[in-house]
Amino acid sequence: MDRLAIGLIKTSHGLKGNLKVKSLSGEVDHFFRIKRVYIRKKNRFIPFAVQSVKKLSSCILMKLEGIDTPEIARDYRGLEVWASRQDASPLKEGEYYLADIYNCRVYRGYKEIGRVKSVCEGSAADILEVESLSGKTIMIPMIDHFVGEIDVKEKRILLKEEFTLP
Repeated sequence: MDRLAIGLIKTSHGLKGNLKVKSLSGEVDHFFRIKRVYIRKKNRFIPFAVQSVKKLSSCILMKLEGIDTPEIARDYRGLEVWASRQDASPLKEGEYYLADIYNCRVYRGYKEIGRVKSVCEGSAADILEVESLSGKTIMIPMIDHFVGEIDVKEKRILLKEEFTLP
């Protein structure tokens, strides 16, 4: 199954095991349609039926089957909530999921410089971690000044000439 991270569990809420979840996309409407989520704990995906979802001012309140006390809920603090791709926030024209840029080939001009290994969250912008063809790691801020076209279908990212290789 193709899964995407959709939220981050911030803390427990109340006496019945509710979870406060921050949406990773900033969108929340899709949470109300989801019937099953997965919580990633280390390298395992633990499935949970969704019992209820409520919107709070800055996050989503989720009640998952089997998480019935604040003590159990606290065990999941800091973990990611995942959903099947079809349940994730729908994409608009020109948007993509960060998961779709992993392993994209990265080019500067016509020269391939490497492949995306991961995306790190930075304070001002996300950072592409690219493994160069020589095996070195190159960190590239995902800002318009450096990153040009991102084509997830072709698995290709074009850098602008302003980006100089370290």
